[in-house]
Amino acid sequence: MTTLPTRTIGTDPARTRTVSCIALGAMLMGTRTDEATSFAILDRYVEAGGSLVDTSNNYAFWVDGTRGGESESLLGRWLRDRGIGDEISVATKMGARPDAPGKDITARMERQSAGLLGVSNHWTWSVERARALAAARGLPSYDVLQYAHTYLRPRTDQPYPWSPEGSSGAADGNVLSYVAATPGTTLVAYSPLLGGAYVRDDKPVGPQLDHPGTTARRTALAEVAAATGATPNQVVLSWLLGGGLPVVPLVGASSVAQLDETLAAASLELTADQRHRLDTAGTG
Repeated sequence: MTTLPTRTIGTDPARTRTVSCIALGAMLMGTRTDEATSFAILDRYVEAGGSLVDTSNNYAFWVDGTRGGESESLLGRWLRDRGIGDEISVATKMGARPDAPGKDITARMERQSAGLLGVSNHWTWSVERARALAAARGLPSYDVLQYAHTYLRPRTDQPYPWSPEGSSGAADGNVLSYVAATPGTTLVAYSPLLGGAYVRDDKPVGPQLDHPGTTARRTALAEVAAATGATPNQVVLSWLLGGGLPVVPLVGASSVAQLDETLAAASLELTADQRHRLDTAGTG
């Protein structure tokens, strides 16, 4: 079984966390993924050295019969049942719950214990403004930036549906250059596998990725996958992990078998030529 390498997030020694190089998303746990399956996936993730689980207090309010918070509640039950403590980092989010977003932020921040702070899907200028204000007051600031990021490049004129007004919600060149130029920040890349679109013909990539460069990059991806004997999903994750930027891919799983395939990407080493082929595809 793959044992996940680790990486350290943050710069303040009092708040840094060492976590696994791949994070596990719990968005649909407790709703579309039943409790027994969710527990089995979480158990296997921990067995492989996984130590960063991501959720939000509004997951998954869009599923019929729910109001948000089911994923957090399930994780709480799993942590208690397994007797797990600080060896697992749970990242959650607030502010997107439809019933009381502003009130929710205030209440939760008042209960916040020492830990890392993150922000998701915001303009980089607003992230930098918040970091500057925090630094001026001697307060902790954002260490983690969470955006959609994958091998295919997004269009700038087609926002993701969950993005703030005027923002693509994706880690475009602006976001990536900001992470590269800002020591101590880590990009948590959600939707790195596009919900199965790399390997399933019935999963279109959507208008955000509908442009000629996508065809060229998918061709390069297929060639590298064939050469390595790996799946396209594993190649995408390996490309993200070895790209030079501090990136932690955030993956979901609906079964233990799916998780095992995903985690195997951590042991896939791309050659310099393979990485160059992937990097340069669709750039002409």
